[in-house]
Amino acid sequence: MKHILRTIWDSQFLFFLSLVFIGGIYLLVKRPDVKSKSDLIEINGTLKSVDQVLVYFKKIKKTENDSTYHIRLNEFPCFFQVSYKKWDSKSFSKNAKYGDRITFNISKNDLESLFKFNERVRTFSIKSNDKVYLSVDSGLKGFGKGYFEYSVILIPLILLIIIVSYRLKK
Repeated sequence: MKHILRTIWDSQFLFFLSLVFIGGIYLLVKRPDVKSKSDLIEINGTLKSVDQVLVYFKKIKKTENDSTYHIRLNEFPCFFQVSYKKWDSKSFSKNAKYGDRITFNISKNDLESLFKFNERVRTFSIKSNDKVYLSVDSGLKGFGKGYFEYSVILIPLILLIIIVSYRLKK
């Protein structure tokens, strides 16, 4: 009985690790290839809506840092995601009005996503009414180097290799 339970546990854990590994690959593939300002393009539009989306579960204390923002423009069916700690979200929420002209910098890789309904497009800068709420430099710094995606791939892969090699030796 103990052997059967161990086999079930191992198979479910291996399945879970495989899903996390595949999810990490998906995140890495969907990540825009942005290293400098030359990889970005400027997009202009008219503000349609701003939604604050909490990214953590209900039990965790929600603060401004726990949020990501989805901004929609009249000209595009996609939504623009902003989730950087360094952007001035309070001032943007206070000053930006529906119908204002908004300027974003997005990855050149995301040009196709602009015209897909409910597709997420990551923004690297926000400017409205001659006020900069997120500078390009801050957006590029906040984007990071992809270490999270690599860790989501490597940790489950290493665990899978260890578990499978251990089971094969037995």
